[in-house]
Amino acid sequence: MGKSGSVNVWLLSAAAFLYMAGVGATLAVFPVAVKAAGGSDLDVGLVIGAWSLIYLLANIPAGMVLDKAGPSRLVPLGFGMNILVSALYMGGSIPLYLAGRGLEGVLEALAWTGVFGYTAKENKEGVLASFGTVYGSMALGFTLGPSLGSALYSAAGEKTVFASLGLFSLAAGAAAWAALRGVEPPRSSRGRILPPLGGLRHPVAALSVALAFLIGMFESNLVSYSPGIAAAVGLPESGGGYVISTYYLASLVSQFGLRVTHGMVEGSLWPLLAYTVVLAGLASARSGLGLAAAIAVAGFVDAATTSRIQARLSGILEGAESTAIGLGNASWALGYTTGAPLHASLAPWAGPVEWLFVMAAAMFAAAAALSAVERLWRGRR
Repeated sequence: MGKSGSVNVWLLSAAAFLYMAGVGATLAVFPVAVKAAGGSDLDVGLVIGAWSLIYLLANIPAGMVLDKAGPSRLVPLGFGMNILVSALYMGGSIPLYLAGRGLEGVLEALAWTGVFGYTAKENKEGVLASFGTVYGSMALGFTLGPSLGSALYSAAGEKTVFASLGLFSLAAGAAAWAALRGVEPPRSSRGRILPPLGGLRHPVAALSVALAFLIGMFESNLVSYSPGIAAAVGLPESGGGYVISTYYLASLVSQFGLRVTHGMVEGSLWPLLAYTVVLAGLASARSGLGLAAAIAVAGFVDAATTSRIQARLSGILEGAESTAIGLGNASWALGYTTGAPLHASLAPWAGPVEWLFVMAAAMFAAAAALSAVERLWRGRR
């Protein structure tokens, strides 16, 4: 990647940080804002969960449109048009919150498929490290955003927090515009929309998508059942946030660390070895600090593997990189949307820590198959 391409990745990383800081700030106050609007705990769950369903449905179509139209206009719009989401939230009613979350899901699908699709096109050789920089910036913004939201809420109320989302989004749109102005789609992509699922005929793509789905399921259960996991660690149930922070802080370190570890992560043995460690950690430590360490290891491995999956998919679907990113995002979102409900319906007898182990075993099986297929695939090339 040339000097200008490197600058573009850092500008897109700045956009990712700014936008996710705004999103994190709003999520911190949604529970109290929905209750203030007369909502119940169910309403809180519906408002927060509305995003994931729409995001799931929008990712593949968004990627197809980005591959046709190019990122230079759509990505800045994907970020900047969240000013409308901000306005809906400031309406202060549950229907407007639901509408805003749905619109946010569509706009995020446009933004992220465009950002990562462009990054994959721009940097074929160093794509994993570049993905790590952008993903790490997203994680950093999402880590700091909730604290900012809580501070703003205490000082000036929820409307100030929702207004901040609009300001952060406009700033993110400006950074994305600076990175992408003048970028056009390849001539071979103009005038047509590329098929999204043909790449799944490739066994590496199919197994990568399956692993993305399982990572989403793992994260869904970790977040949904964090109070019970916190109790197993030795914290009060109200300390579930510390468990989630442990996982995502390890994810942040992993993503930024990909500029150093990318050679190891790109290797065909990475999925097998990485998820052997995750499975062994959760098998040997079901409580206390050992469990907290196992969750941190899972966060580190899942984050690096997520970037790896997106890099593999964008390489296999060359010429349709944004569609590939949408496919990976949709697979993760499907797992995240269904993970906790499946646990509740299929195995209510299993405790949250035991179910994390079940998820780790499933990820290990998919990862082992992926490593074997990659070695076979490379041997035939």
